[in-house]
Amino acid sequence: MRGTGLTMAAMVMGVLSGAVALAQSKPQFTPLQVTRYDFAIGYDNVRANAPPGGCKCFNMDGGFFSGAVHINNWAAVGVEVTGGHSGDISPLGQGLTLTTFTVGPRATYEWKRFTPFGEALVGGAHGSDSYFPGTTTFSTSASSFAFSTGGGVDIRLTPRFSVRALDMHYLRTSFPNGVNNEQNHLMIGAGLVIKIKGPAGRPKVAPAPVVEPPAPPPPPPPSVAFTCGTNVANVPLGQMVVITGDARTEPANLGLAYTWSTDGGSIEGTGSKVSINTTGMAVGDYRVTGHATLESNPQTVADCVAVFRVVPVEPPAPAAGNTYVTVVDPAAKDQKLFHENVKDAYFDVGSSKIKPQTLASIIHAAQYLVAHPTIEVIISGWTDPRGSAQYNLTLGIKRAEAVRSALIQAGVSPSQLEIISNGKSSQVCTTSDQKCWQENRRVSFTMKP
Repeated sequence: MRGTGLTMAAMVMGVLSGAVALAQSKPQFTPLQVTRYDFAIGYDNVRANAPPGGCKCFNMDGGFFSGAVHINNWAAVGVEVTGGHSGDISPLGQGLTLTTFTVGPRATYEWKRFTPFGEALVGGAHGSDSYFPGTTTFSTSASSFAFSTGGGVDIRLTPRFSVRALDMHYLRTSFPNGVNNEQNHLMIGAGLVIKIKGPAGRPKVAPAPVVEPPAPPPPPPPSVAFTCGTNVANVPLGQMVVITGDARTEPANLGLAYTWSTDGGSIEGTGSKVSINTTGMAVGDYRVTGHATLESNPQTVADCVAVFRVVPVEPPAPAAGNTYVTVVDPAAKDQKLFHENVKDAYFDVGSSKIKPQTLASIIHAAQYLVAHPTIEVIISGWTDPRGSAQYNLTLGIKRAEAVRSALIQAGVSPSQLEIISNGKSSQVCTTSDQKCWQENRRVSFTMKP
């Protein structure tokens, strides 16, 4: 798309230069014949590269309205308003409504029934009904500087009406997208032109229309992002497991109230960090749910989920000459068989795409789950510690969804599968190196009790 933008810019500069040179060297009309005003309206198709990501380009349908005040038989001041919409621009289903308001010089050259033109316009753009990421939060609308350059050709039908057979522009915007805040678009359209002549004599120069900048979007409502995790993934029976919550508010530093619930064991402590006493619990997998509530607005609540596994206490090694009888817990045996057949899936940096070497392991897991239809599984998405908490929560849920879809395609019943995202909480490896980060970029499986 960047190459397309450079090609369009070069083409328009050629059209502008050629139109100016031809009009000055061989004028075709006297000032009395100059059209003072023209207005055009038509359809636009936009090949767009817009928020929230890099170019997985998409099409938008919309329209344009443009007008021009002519200074003489080749120079004019033009203004253009465009609007377009697409309902599905990413795998998460976001849409985008894009509006531009631009103004700038235009050069034309009338030749028989054809009037080619070129123009360079600047102004503003407004995007809405989409996803615009910020440093710690996001918004559904944003405004941006806009630069448009292009041209086209009109075919005269009558002295008053023409057909705009081609209207092609390169548009550049700078909406926030979490990568480079740059977008390049190609707009191609056609429409109808209405021309109005001015009074006899040389027309006066009309001032360029003033384009009011769009009103800034209202501030987003207060929000909470909440993640939590455990200090260990496997805890021996009878020991404590610590659950730590990490809550972020927008605006920052708003007061929060915390509540916790668990499907096994007893909760000790309050606030963002609590402990679970596993004394008397059965061997198996358990889930703790946390709730962070804004004290100033109790309707604003964020939830998090942490999972842990209670494992049997290892028996002491027998002394010389003594023999012990080891009692095997059936539930522990089931857990061992489950994890031998349903193994963690690992991902590349920033990706939720299943790797070929991982797919074979997922298919084997699917065969095991199809053979054991009573087993219900929690699929947990994890990330390495780099990036914001909100970004990693979103990436974790994408990874969990990708694995769930693969299991369902391999025959597993959707009712057996539940997904959660742990983001970058509870890292299984805490060393800051590539090998350790790879261990954290995973999807894990927990058998529900």
